[in-house]
Amino acid sequence: GHEAAAGSPLLDEALALGCVAVIIDHLLVDAAVLAAIRGAGLRGLVYTVNDPAEAASGAHAVYTDVWVSMGDDEAQRARREEVLRSFQVDTDLMRTADREAVFLHCLPAHRGEEVTADVIDGPASVVFRQAENRLWTEEAVLYAYIRRAWGDR
Repeated sequence: GHEAAAGSPLLDEALALGCVAVIIDHLLVDAAVLAAIRGAGLRGLVYTVNDPAEAASGAHAVYTDVWVSMGDDEAQRARREEVLRSFQVDTDLMRTADREAVFLHCLPAHRGEEVTADVIDGPASVVFRQAENRLWTEEAVLYAYIRRAWGDR
């Protein structure tokens, strides 16, 4: 969902490797979560921004997620769509990123909302490779769990 990135183990690991994360400033990201990330002594950096071009400028990867999640009430849904409209990942926004930047999305995507079809279906998109990698990871976790729970029966 839309809270998935801030404070997630994936973000923590990315920052530990020295990545830069850009979080939209006005989207109710819990201040305590941001403070904890910034205070964790990680090599990476966390920026909060209000400008999508600034967020994507020079990026090697542009990652987005759905703007609303199942269960969001209509008022929350309308507010998030209004606030995030300018952050839609389109060809112009991808042009501000590094020339070899990739586009990532955890899927399912809403074409025409958080991303345009020409980006998610375009040459910079690696969303299906990303999904395949996630599948193998999930299978490995499941296999490890089953081995631990059932042993070598």
